[in-house]
Amino acid sequence: MLSRIRWKLRPQDFERKESGATVNYYFVRDMNLDPNTLYMFYKMLVGDAAGLVDLYRGVRMDNAALSGRLAIKAITKAEEEGLEVTKVYENLMKKVVKKGRGECKKQMKRFSSNDELEKSLSSLNMLKGGLLMLVANKINKILPPEKLIFLPL
Repeated sequence: MLSRIRWKLRPQDFERKESGATVNYYFVRDMNLDPNTLYMFYKMLVGDAAGLVDLYRGVRMDNAALSGRLAIKAITKAEEEGLEVTKVYENLMKKVVKKGRGECKKQMKRFSSNDELEKSLSSLNMLKGGLLMLVANKINKILPPEKLIFLPL
């Protein structure tokens, strides 16, 4: 939530300092990369720097992790097929971005005031959310990473 890259690009998102947790997602793959070389992709933001966290509740770091996975896929596909990495990544991320924008619109309606946000945190709503998460967790065990059910449900 405190990405330095995002802070440089979008300082308006950092009016006050917040704290939070993130998920690290690691990939193992046989490739011909030089271990003594720093590889940088300036036009391709992934993870938290891509702004994929739900601004209303601070969730959806799973999308940030997924964007990292899709970035690896984009790099691999681009190298194999001689394509532009950012175009491949953009195409792979279309569904994630579209879903995030839709969730943002829903959250603006659901949490239009502090009172609405507080109501959403009621015991009944938390119980419903917990049950949905349990069901989603069971389903996620059989789904490939790109098809996982993420929060908010």
